[in-house]
Amino acid sequence: MIRKFLFIAAVFTVATLNFCEARAQVQNSAPGHVDENLPEAQKAPALFAYGFYATYINAVCYGDQMCDNICKAAFSEKLLKRVKKIQRHKLYDPILKANNCTPETISTLKVAFAGDDWYDVSYQWPHEKREITVITIKVVQKGSRFEIIDLKED
Repeated sequence: MIRKFLFIAAVFTVATLNFCEARAQVQNSAPGHVDENLPEAQKAPALFAYGFYATYINAVCYGDQMCDNICKAAFSEKLLKRVKKIQRHKLYDPILKANNCTPETISTLKVAFAGDDWYDVSYQWPHEKREITVITIKVVQKGSRFEIIDLKED
């Protein structure tokens, strides 16, 4: 079951990445919205973070039934519990630092290395003030896969 989910998520991410690359880019960005000059040890977790956010935003915009499964596949248990508690009590999504989003934000996704295992994931709202939202996450490698283990709250 997990393999099927990961396969579907990977196919969906590839399709999303291809769609995003075809659109005009609003933010300063490198190819794939991840700096191509990063060392491989930092680029792989950055690409993982980009794929997670592209998939998560798409799921939020088109029906969030899959959001829990996407988070379960990418988050540590401790972080998942913390995020769920915040979502229940504050009616706010700390993963996006927002209450909602739009599919147009996917094309503005950018991931930058912030030091140690921390990455800044940013996206730009396509309407009104065109405000840039930045979410700082910690990505570590656990065996052959990556996992998001922390998320900074403001």
